[in-house]
Amino acid sequence: MKNDSGKVISNSRFPSTRDALNGFLSEFKDAKFVLESTGIWEFIYEGIEQMGFEVVLAHPLKVRAIAEARVKTDKVDAETLAHHLLDAPEQGEVSLSRI
Repeated sequence: MKNDSGKVISNSRFPSTRDALNGFLSEFKDAKFVLESTGIWEFIYEGIEQMGFEVVLAHPLKVRAIAEARVKTDKVDAETLAHHLLDAPEQGEVSLSRI
């Protein structure tokens, strides 16, 4: 998680369960989330949305740096997504209804 200034405010990992996701989300009051379209993005997207947060799905072609990265880790991917959302949110956002 990064704030509007680009400073990392959270660097957490948690199991892929509804309870773990809700626990993670409960730490934040006002946040906007961006997701990469991974194998379980729907589960995470719906969980974030149900908690009342704004969430966007990054278009894979718009965040090509993730796919082309030589060093591919969750941390690097998250940094790239957060940077993309802060710098060019309108270019990466895809609403669920348009997918």
